[in-house]
Amino acid sequence: MKFDTTPALDLWNSRTPRERVLLCVMMALIAVLALWYGVVQPLRQGALAASEARAAAMARFSEATLAGQRIQTLQGRFGAQRTAAQMESLVTQSAAANGMMLDRQQANGAVLTVWADAADARTVFAWLDRLQARQGITVASLTVAPADGGGVQVQAGLTSAAASR
Repeated sequence: MKFDTTPALDLWNSRTPRERVLLCVMMALIAVLALWYGVVQPLRQGALAASEARAAAMARFSEATLAGQRIQTLQGRFGAQRTAAQMESLVTQSAAANGMMLDRQQANGAVLTVWADAADARTVFAWLDRLQARQGITVASLTVAPADGGGVQVQAGLTSAAASR
């Protein structure tokens, strides 16, 4: 199909030079507006939406990472049942770090029994609290009796939190 451009050229040539300039300026402005509202604005809005979506995704990723770290921490503390040797090591280290002097330890299955003949009662209970909070080792049985010199004698049966479930 062939277009006949003669009527358009006749219309253009019938305009005065001033009208032709004004029509060119008007067409240029229409082209700029079409480019602005048809290309630039949609690209800006898309970039802004993508930036907001990225920020939201990063926030969700950070929350998920923190939650994963908390889960791993809890699984490390309470997840797997510990062997008697692992429990003895953790209990000994924890006691020393908390100022407790353990006189004896004995493993019997999943329970580790520890004895302290002369300990401060506040130190004992603070240590048992920290042992549960930090290591996931709970008290299965506890016997406390007064000792000479104002302290207490303690016999505590300790078990891994995984074993006590």
